[in-house]
Amino acid sequence: MGDPYTPDAWDSGARAYEVAVLEYFAQVAGALPGEVCGYVASSSGEALLQGLAAAQRRLPEACVYASDQTHDSARRACELVRMELVTVGSLPGGRMDPEELRLQVLQRRGLGGAVVVATFGTTMRGAVDDVRVLRAAGGGRRAERCMCM
Repeated sequence: MGDPYTPDAWDSGARAYEVAVLEYFAQVAGALPGEVCGYVASSSGEALLQGLAAAQRRLPEACVYASDQTHDSARRACELVRMELVTVGSLPGGRMDPEELRLQVLQRRGLGGAVVVATFGTTMRGAVDDVRVLRAAGGGRRAERCMCM
């Protein structure tokens, strides 16, 4: 409930776990703990929808980039938050192709930024996208123009 970094009157006892998870994934994504916020969602679908809703508020004109191996829920979530989904090809093992991502982002430069949806365990191949590589391909450390989730 609420922001895990802000103490409030109601605490479920999970706050320390949420902070630990957020800090872990900030490190995995190559971000500093002070650059991230969020909460632990009850499902991957909820997490994706909440992440895209936050991205849409921050970068309302951005395109969402996801691999051709991403679950179909990404398309539905993009429709719900009214963001354009750009499908990026994958490498033979199922990971998103960072070079194709870079080219797709360059083609749309100036259209409002990039939101990159990384997948951890694709449905058919179990592939895990390399978030640091995708962040660099999608726009580097300029977090105001590229969000990697």
